[in-house]
Amino acid sequence: MGIFDVFQKNMVTIGYSIGCRSCNNSDGINHITLIKNCDLASYQKMTEFHLMEVIEQTRKESNNVCEFCGSDNVEPLDLTINEKLVFNSDSIRNSNEFVFVLTIEKIKGKIKASGQGSNYRDRYAGYQGLKKMTEELYNRDETFFSINETGFLYAMVSGTPAGIGCEYVCSLQKLKHTGFSQNEILDILDSLQDKL
Repeated sequence: MGIFDVFQKNMVTIGYSIGCRSCNNSDGINHITLIKNCDLASYQKMTEFHLMEVIEQTRKESNNVCEFCGSDNVEPLDLTINEKLVFNSDSIRNSNEFVFVLTIEKIKGKIKASGQGSNYRDRYAGYQGLKKMTEELYNRDETFFSINETGFLYAMVSGTPAGIGCEYVCSLQKLKHTGFSQNEILDILDSLQDKL
């Protein structure tokens, strides 16, 4: 093992593109963040959602802003770790008991939400998926949201049985959103939980 191998073992390269949640523009650049003195295995276990949070925080701490409008509310997209795409929906679907995908569109203030589940036996799994989305979105800082007349949200939650009973261990795998306030999304999730 040479010096280069040791150096590479202790660092992670995260690649991504960006989209501004405030003005809906992208600079078209593939950005790279180098994280030194870290454990590669722990980064490889992260969901895209949690890795997105790491990059969002790093960008805010570095005062990186949208070049079009100056907002720091920029969403990392298409994340890679050492040039390997983090989000793989087929792999997630094949390795979990259930997957729940939520899409919300807002056009001229009118909201349309649709949820789609796969690989689960009961509605309770869908309920737990929505509950996990709610928890994660509730814990996000309000500055990561931007209200607009037009909006879009895509979220995927996966889950595996927690043991006896119908409890699941859920993970928010992916979250993309623009044009919604935090309260708008939480209200929609709440109404969807009531319908299950």
